Parts: sequence; structure tokens; C-alpha cells
Amino acid sequence: MYSMLDEVIFQQKKERDKLLTNSYIQRDQKLNISSGLINVVVGPRRAGKSFFCLHSLKNEHFGYVNFDDERLAGISNYDELLNTIDKVYSNPQILFFDEIQNLERWELFVNRLQRSGRKIVLTGSNSNLLSGELSSYLTGRNYPVNIFPFSFGELLSVAENKGKAEQKRILSDLLNTGGYPEIVTKGIVANEYLSMLFRDTIYKDIVLRYKPRDPAMVEKLALTLVSNAGNEISIRALSKLVSYNERTVSRYLTYLLNTMIFFQIPRFSYKLKEQLK
Repeated sequence: MYSMLDEVIFQQKKERDKLLTNSYIQRDQKLNISSGLINVVVGPRRAGKSFFCLHSLKNEHFGYVNFDDERLAGISNYDELLNTIDKVYSNPQILFFDEIQNLERWELFVNRLQRSGRKIVLTGSNSNLLSGELSSYLTGRNYPVNIFPFSFGELLSVAENKGKAEQKRILSDLLNTGGYPEIVTKGIVANEYLSMLFRDTIYKDIVLRYKPRDPAMVEKLALTLVSNAGNEISIRALSKLVSYNERTVSRYLTYLLNTMIFFQIPRFSYKLKEQLK
């Protein structure tokens, strides 16, 4: 007799198999399953992390659970979950857990599986699973894999027989839309989509997580950074631009960098002391 858990995992298996039939643009990054470390795939929102994992494991015998499913909310018997996965997927040694942050005390469960010899691949929401926290969650057993929107090289790999005019068009589109998979593959209107991603990143990955005193100031700081991309910045200058104290601006800037939509490039110097300064 099938339980509710059996039905959920079996249905997700059918969803997995359907996704594996979709066309896929090869990414430059690779999983490192043979290392025995827990592969944790991180990156900005909607960069294609889950799709990357599925297709990287396409030729492997792997089990799959997506915890972004209300029927799995509040699950507490992890042995029953593991037994169900083994039954549906015939004892897979590789396990891919998507949206792992929705499983309570997930790090204890994952560490136990890794110690028992299972090979684990994880993805999770940036609001709960940021790369800077992985070492504390997984006690040094993790192998981070960064997935970003498509690079020019990745897009050229599916247009290698195109002429220079088409290659220039691809580059122009990439510079204007950022190379997000859904824009590239589904023809979604870029401006609306990117605006939605920007707002979701600010309010879901930062405001809901950190609960800053002034959420509007976080968005103001983000917009200031966007409009000054590629320019030199300093905490003092940003503080003056947004009319906020330097300590708060520094903290909010850290939040934005954690979401991986901004990157800080230090000023170059051969002297480490000068770089730090």
C-alpha cells in the first residue's frame, strides 16, 4: 500500500524525468561527485541552478527530492524519507535535494548521509543558503559550485556555426538582458523580468531574511550601485549619496553582495597592505 510520501516522491520522479528531456545549454561549471564532498550549487536567483544539477546528473543513477512542495512541509521522520527514496529510485548512491532549506535541520540529515557514503548535491534559496555560511552548516564537507546566468562562451556553444553577425547579436542581447536562462530560452520580455528579479532579490533575499530597519534604504542603495556599475565606490561616498550612516551602509552592502547580484573588485596593488587599505 502506498503512503502519501511514496506518492510525492514518485510524482516528483516523473517531473524529474520530464525535465531531463528538455533541451539544455551546456554550462562551463561541473559538479565534482567523485570528491565525496557535498556539492552545493549556489548563485543568483533564476540562474538555472536546479536545471544545471539535473542535466549534470542525467547519465547517473540518482534520486531527486524537491522540498519546495507543501506536502513535504514539516516532515520529521528522515529515515522514512530515505527509505522512500531508496524504494522509488532503487537505492541510488547519488541524491539531489532541491530547495533543501525547506527541510528542518537539513544540515544534520545531509551530514549523516555524507558520512554514510552517499554522494549529495544541494541547491537552496539564497535567502537561506548563502555561500558564506556553508562551512558552518556542513562542517567543511562541502564543494561549492557557482552558477550564474549564461556566459558569452556558453551561448556561442549552441551557435558555433553562426556567422559573425549572429554572434554580435548574441553578444548584444547578452549585454542588454544579462543572459538569464528564461529570457534566452523562452523569449520572456527582459525589462519586466529583470525588474521582478531585482525586487525579489531585495525583498525576499534581504528584507525577509535580515529584517533591516529601513527596507527602502536597501533598495535605494541597490539602485545607486546599479547606476554606478563599474565605477569606484567607497563606504563614505555611498553614505553621502544615500544619506545614511557608514556603519549601516556597510552592513546593507554586505547583504547585497551575499545575494550575488553585485561583486566587489578591490583596487589593484602589488602590496597587500595597500589592497586592504
